Amino acid sequence: MALLIPKYFKSYTFVLSVIYAALFCASIIVVLTIVYFSAFQFLRAQTDQRIDEDVIRIIASTDWTNTRTFDIRDIRDYLSNRRRLHPKSDPSVYLLVDRNGIYVAGNLHKWPSDLSYVDQSRLEFFAQVYYDDDTRKNHPVRAIVVTLDNTGHKLLVGRDIKEIEALRQGYLRLFWWSMVAAVFLAILGAYWVSRIVSRRLERVNALSRSVMAGDLSQRVEFNASGDQFDDLADNINQMLERIQTLVEAIRSVSDNIAHDLRTPLTRLRNDLDEIARNLSGRPEPGMEQAKESVEKAIFEADSLLRTFEALLRIARLENRPFGESFNEVSVGPLFEELIDLYGPIADGQSISLTSSVESDSAVVFVDRDALAQALANLVDNALKYTPQHGTIAVEGKSSANGFEIAISDNGLGIPAEYHQEVLKRFVRLDDGSRTTPGNGLGLSLVAAVARMHNLDLVLEDAKPGLRVRLKNFKLVKP
Repeated sequence: MALLIPKYFKSYTFVLSVIYAALFCASIIVVLTIVYFSAFQFLRAQTDQRIDEDVIRIIASTDWTNTRTFDIRDIRDYLSNRRRLHPKSDPSVYLLVDRNGIYVAGNLHKWPSDLSYVDQSRLEFFAQVYYDDDTRKNHPVRAIVVTLDNTGHKLLVGRDIKEIEALRQGYLRLFWWSMVAAVFLAILGAYWVSRIVSRRLERVNALSRSVMAGDLSQRVEFNASGDQFDDLADNINQMLERIQTLVEAIRSVSDNIAHDLRTPLTRLRNDLDEIARNLSGRPEPGMEQAKESVEKAIFEADSLLRTFEALLRIARLENRPFGESFNEVSVGPLFEELIDLYGPIADGQSISLTSSVESDSAVVFVDRDALAQALANLVDNALKYTPQHGTIAVEGKSSANGFEIAISDNGLGIPAEYHQEVLKRFVRLDDGSRTTPGNGLGLSLVAAVARMHNLDLVLEDAKPGLRVRLKNFKLVKP
C-alpha cells in the first residue's frame, strides 16, 4: 500500500523551507558547540589553576629550599591537618604514598587504578573520597601527580569535578533538547510556510484548470498585501483579459465566417437542387451529363455544409463551461439508442455491432447530446474502417476513477505514432482515407466532448483494430 504524503510536504516551498531550517539548525549546533568548548575549557583551566596552587601550598609546608630534600613528615602532617580542618567543604583530593604504593596520608584510601591522561600532565579518574564522617563514592577527579625524587614518594593532588561534570551533563541534555525543539519548530515552520504559499499557488492552479476547461472569465483573487503574489495575480489577470479579448474576437470572426458561408452555400445547394429537378426528364442532348454535374456539385455543397456544421458544433462544445448542461444519464438506454441507430447499417455491411454495460443501472453525469454525438462519431468511424464480417463492441464498466466507455473494432486500426495526430481537425491519415466519406472532424469532435467533460481520451491498439476509451466519467449510481 502506497504511503500517502500530504501535498504540502511534497511542495518546492516545503523543500526550500526545510533546507533553510537545516541551515538554521546547523548554525545553532555551531554556536552551542563553541559555547560548550569555550565554557568548559575555561572551567578546566580554573580547576588546573587551583590544583597547581594546592601543589605549591603542600610543597611549601616543608622546608626543602636549603637541603633540596622533602620532609615527608611535614607533608603528612599538613595533609592530615587539612583533612581534619576541612572534612567536607574542601573539594581538594590528595594522596601521598611511598615508593611501594602504600598509603601515607590524604583523603583517598589507595592509589587509583583507572588513571587516564587527558593531556600532557593532567589526568582524570573516578575515586572514592573519604572524609572523617562521610564517604563520597565515585566522584570524578581531575589531578596531577608529583614525584618526590629524594624519597620515591608520589603525591597526587587534584580536585573533585563533580559539579563541573554535572553542569556538563546538564548542558548536553539542554543541547539535545534544544536541537529536538529547533528541528520540530523548523519542520513546523516549514510546513506552515509551505501551506501558506501552497494555498496561494493553489488559487492559480485552480484558475488554470478553469481556463483549460474553457472558462476564461475566472480571475486570480488579490490579498491586497502588495507582495510578489499580488504582482503575479495582477499580471495573470491582465494576461487573461487580453487572451479573453483575442479569443472572443477569433470566435466571433470564425462564427461569422461559418454563418456567412453556410448561408450562400445553402442557397447554392438549393439552386442546384432546383436545376437538377428542372433537368430531369428533358430529352435534349447533354442533359443527362449536365444533371450528373449538378448532382456532384450538390454532393460537394452538402459536404461543405456538413464540415461547417461540424466546425460550429465543435466550437460550441469548446465554449460551453463544464457542467452547464449536464444531467444524470443512464448508460444502458444510451447504448440501446446507439445500437438501434447503427445496427441496420452494420447488418447491411455484415458487421457485428454489440453493446454491454457492467451494470444496467449505471448512471453518469454528462451532457447527453454531446456524449451521444461523440459515441455516434466513434461507431461511424468504426463502421467505415471495419471489413465485412468484422466486429464492433461498445462497452461500459466501472473503473478506479469513476466510469469508462470503450469502443473497439477489428478493422484497419491506427498506428500508435498517429494516435494524437488524428485528434486534430481535418487530419486524415492516408490517400485511401480520402476516398472514404468524411471531413476529418469526427475524432476532433470526440476530443472536444472529452475536454468538455474532463475525460481522458485514450486510443489503443486492439490487435487488430482500434480501441477508443473515454475514462473518468463521474459515476452517479453504479
